[in-house]
Amino acid sequence: MGDSNSRQDFKEDSRSCLDCSSSIDAASYRGLFSLARSGILLCGVSKGGSCTILNANPAALRIERLARDELVGEEFERVITGAVDFGITDVIREVNSTGVPRHNSLKPCSGSRIDILRDMSVYRLNEGVIAIVYDGLSDSVNAFTKLGEGKPELDRLVSNLPGIAFRCKNDREWTMEVVSRGIIELTGYRPEEIIGNKELSYSDLLYAEDREMVWGLIQESFAAGDYYEIEYKIVTKSGRVKYVLERGKVVAGENGGEVFVEGFISDVTDLRVARREVEESKEKLEATFSSTINALSRIVEIRDPYTAGHQRKVGLLAASISRRMGLEDRVCENIRMSGLLHDIGKLWIPSEILRKLEDSII
Repeated sequence: MGDSNSRQDFKEDSRSCLDCSSSIDAASYRGLFSLARSGILLCGVSKGGSCTILNANPAALRIERLARDELVGEEFERVITGAVDFGITDVIREVNSTGVPRHNSLKPCSGSRIDILRDMSVYRLNEGVIAIVYDGLSDSVNAFTKLGEGKPELDRLVSNLPGIAFRCKNDREWTMEVVSRGIIELTGYRPEEIIGNKELSYSDLLYAEDREMVWGLIQESFAAGDYYEIEYKIVTKSGRVKYVLERGKVVAGENGGEVFVEGFISDVTDLRVARREVEESKEKLEATFSSTINALSRIVEIRDPYTAGHQRKVGLLAASISRRMGLEDRVCENIRMSGLLHDIGKLWIPSEILRKLEDSII
């Protein structure tokens, strides 16, 4: 008999709450219900504390994967998975009693039939009518799961890169926190010897004369908020000196937290050797070219002794004028060379004509 009276009271309370929620929907919440991306449940709380779902927006139906008639009119604890484990029902009763909104923080519900995550905010609209706004985060859980499954592939990709991917503290020791296995081939040291300065710091690998230069340039890039690119020397485990190119950026921690350096280091020793060989070849070619020009100038002077030294004087005068004009040294040198050759056409004039011209002038 007592149960029958209690059930009747509950139905009457729920009916009055339904009437109240209907007026609220029509007046204020119809647009919110249909457009909101978060799930919204309107619940009626009886005097005995029982919670019944009065209305649900489309987002809530999608999150719960239930039809409207499977939610509306049903007890909250029965249809919302994890309601008891999360203590959501207790929060609803508290908000209904105090009128103070509550936020139920994100946390796993491992004891439920399925693993879910819920992040709920509970508000009292009217006495006995509660609004619950929440997000279903199963998609995020799936995304994190896929990310975890992809981590071995990412690790394998990074480890196969011909160089060092790293993350270190912005300190004088360049204390490594993450370093790829490419460091083995480049330096001869294993990651575990470098990480946390266990055996030695990365700074110990830097060529002594380059340490201050590297520190200064990276701090300048940090102050400018820009990326940096530095070429410097390191000493490997075997004692060999290698040239490396480091590209990266100094990253400040959140809310003024610790500062880190993230980047990539590649071996450019072979490139430096090739570059040096090119420079040496260029120098040899320029020396040969200069010798050829001087030889041609001397030949012209031999064929025309009367104007001997004239070409050199023209070249020097032209170079002097060029320097006064502020031209680059290389341009000035090219102009001097041109002065040496300005009479080169005499090579194709027969000697008897040149002598005849000289005799007539004398």
